[in-house]
Order: sequence, then structure tokens, then C-alpha cells
Amino acid sequence: MRWVAAGAADLYVIGEVAAMGLRHADPGVAKYVACIVREDPERQLPGERIILCCALVEHDEDGVPLVRRAFHLHTREACVAFLER
Repeated sequence: MRWVAAGAADLYVIGEVAAMGLRHADPGVAKYVACIVREDPERQLPGERIILCCALVEHDEDGVPLVRRAFHLHTREACVAFLER
């Protein structure tokens, strides 16, 4: 498997249509309840498969990205296969 570095030419702005969040006394609860409605990026880039970066940066208390746990990506090979799909 060959890793490809992304550059500025690979980044696209995706318009945000609406957003909502939760007002809660405990900020630890509030930060997990939110919704952002964005324009469909695949309409801007036909034939491309899009991954929103924010989904890749959140992690648990052990530093494991939440996306790895959510999709059971427990090995490097599983991560690569997921991204290739």
C-alpha cells in the first residue's frame, strides 16, 4: 500500500447550511450533542469519495480516534481497507 500525501490542491471548502448545539450545564455532555448540515461535497466533486476531517480527529481518553472504534478498525490493514473503499 502506498501512502499519498495531500496538499492544498486536495482541500475543498464545503459550505455549512445550518448547525445546532446543546446548551447543557456540563460542557462534557454538550460537546457531544451537535449537528452540522453541510452542502453535499460529492456534488462538487463527482466521482470522488469524501471524508470529513473532523470525523477523523476526535479521540477517546486513550488517544484512539473515535472513527476507529466506531468502524472496528483495530489494525492498520483494516484502516487502509476502510479508506480504500
